[in-house]
Amino acid sequence: MEYFKVGTEFSSFAEIKSRIELLQNTTYAQFYIKDSRTIESDLKCRVTRRFVKPELKYVNLTFLCIAAGKFKSRSKGSRPNQKTFKQDCQAGIKFSVSKDGNTLKVISFIGDHNHECTKLGFESLPQQRRLSEAVKEEAVKLFEMDCNRKQVQNHLQKITGKVIIRRDITNIKQQFMRDKTKKSNVEEVVKKLNRIQGSTTKVSVDDDYNLLGIYYQDKVMKEAFAAFPEILFIDAVATYKLDELTMPVNLYMIVGEDGNGQSEVFATFLVSSDAKHVISKMIQTFKCHNPNWSKVKSIMTDKDFTERHILGNEFPKANIMICLFHVLHVIQREITTKMGINPTERNICLEIIQKMVHANSEEMYEAAYEALKMTRLSCVIQYFEKNWHGSYLEWVEGFKGDDLTFLNRINNKLKTLSQLVKEVCQHQSSLHQFYSDFLFFLKSTRQVHDSNSLNNVGHTWSVGICRTGSTEEKYKALLTPYAFIYVMQQLEELPNNVIVVEEHPDGRYSIELESSQLNVSTSDCECVFRSAMQLPCRHIFAVRSIEGQDLFDEELCNPRWSIGYYKEKHALNDEIESSIYNLDNEVVEEPQQETTITQAEKYHKVFMVCENLSTLVSESPSDQFKYQCDMLQRIYNAWNDGIRVGIHTINDETTGSTDIDVLEQSSIDNENSRINILLADRKRSANLPISSPSKRTKETT
Repeated sequence: MEYFKVGTEFSSFAEIKSRIELLQNTTYAQFYIKDSRTIESDLKCRVTRRFVKPELKYVNLTFLCIAAGKFKSRSKGSRPNQKTFKQDCQAGIKFSVSKDGNTLKVISFIGDHNHECTKLGFESLPQQRRLSEAVKEEAVKLFEMDCNRKQVQNHLQKITGKVIIRRDITNIKQQFMRDKTKKSNVEEVVKKLNRIQGSTTKVSVDDDYNLLGIYYQDKVMKEAFAAFPEILFIDAVATYKLDELTMPVNLYMIVGEDGNGQSEVFATFLVSSDAKHVISKMIQTFKCHNPNWSKVKSIMTDKDFTERHILGNEFPKANIMICLFHVLHVIQREITTKMGINPTERNICLEIIQKMVHANSEEMYEAAYEALKMTRLSCVIQYFEKNWHGSYLEWVEGFKGDDLTFLNRINNKLKTLSQLVKEVCQHQSSLHQFYSDFLFFLKSTRQVHDSNSLNNVGHTWSVGICRTGSTEEKYKALLTPYAFIYVMQQLEELPNNVIVVEEHPDGRYSIELESSQLNVSTSDCECVFRSAMQLPCRHIFAVRSIEGQDLFDEELCNPRWSIGYYKEKHALNDEIESSIYNLDNEVVEEPQQETTITQAEKYHKVFMVCENLSTLVSESPSDQFKYQCDMLQRIYNAWNDGIRVGIHTINDETTGSTDIDVLEQSSIDNENSRINILLADRKRSANLPISSPSKRTKETT
């Protein structure tokens, strides 16, 4: 029987594959795809496109015997006992698509082999010995019952009828042991995360117990979300390859904004895929452990259809927004690289898209949309209508006026955290190492936030000069520095001349300002600033001036912006138990080999120390602050002059106190030529005799 004849046509690739399998089982010769060109590749390479039936999958296809080709050895004799299937066999079949694109036609067939083809040899080939996942699961069950390899081999041969060698069984068992070890490692890390006080760790698996995701939220995240739940920023920030997991995982973060305009991490989760059911499970876990989820007003994310639909379903009362930067970046990339239009047409389209993004009304958007259709660039119009036109309420700036956005137009808070977490967490590591690094990332990030909070909120600060008893001073005492800056700008922009178009009986005014008409009362306004920030705008101030009311009113400000609320809800990092940043109760430091570190690594290490030092010195009383700054300056001058500096602890018998002795040692002079800076200064200030260097402790650091 001739299975392939020149000129024979096939209507699908599945039909060809079935005929190849029949040929193999009859002639006991194994074939493989040597060369091919898919329909997608052909469309990219051809100037004029042609129709090809999708079921064919290929436009050109070549099958060869596994013994085809000659083996060219590059061996130097180190491994002499190597084998190969290659015997220069000429057997093979070539296919090419027909002119009408409906079939694949045989253009060449050679059925004669130059080697022996036997049934036993064919059944012993790796391609024929390959086992299905169901059979492998059967073998795993036998290993779990402590069956030996021989018993497993005999059982699998009976149920499959295939030739199964001992090496196949060994490979299955080794994979089983690796999976068992990885599962044990994941369980151990999850247990350690659960032991962190106040934290929540949830693991999600599918029906086959494959890991779908790990949700983690510590006590600080829960408290931050409970205090500031109005807006969420959600996106995948990084991808990691962890040893315990067979595939890369994505790290998602749920981030918010506190009362001082700083980013707060609300929750995190690692997921094995971005499938709808996986992301939905993680969001449901977040809702389950955070009762204030119903207070979420706005959510900003990138344009991922699956993710956005999930968020819309899980947060039905929240407004879903798309990051402005992501909109412009994605559209520009698609139009520039995939549309095949000339530069002039591209610039015209991008200019129209810019007008759409910044449209302030439905009319402006529709006018820009009509201008895009007038270009008659079908590829651009089809792409826009398919991907963007249906969701324009989520990305056009003019339609976000009623949303509580806190004037966030882009997802920069997540982008900043994404860069930081990538610097701390290694791309490839164990799950234990990843979470250890991630906890360090949380600690260092919160330390920076605490430093900003102490500088802006905890200490005296100034934004301009406020007269005693003025409106500015009252708002300054009420609000955080971040919120007060916005209110200050509104007071400075308070219009001198307001045209009152109409006065309503309910106390509202229709005013005309900057070529626009707004309905304003003494407590509310329909402008973008008031809706987005929940702070008093210049229009409210103008109406209160008309009514003769005091411009200061605490009720005009959302409580989240008050400095009292911020101090109450924001926990400083030094008040948080350090155990929440330790994955292990007992940290055992393994000896590490000394390696040469780069200048960037040195800078990062020193920067962390100096950051903590600056926070410590800034919190010192005024009488010590100047002295500590002077000491730091002396150390800097010594290092700058090439002088080594050491530190000794010395008990001062005269004053009964313990001081720190800063010793300078010249890199050129003798070891004994040292100067005790600190002790000498203390004794001079107390009019005490300065002891000679010979009487000091000879202890070295």
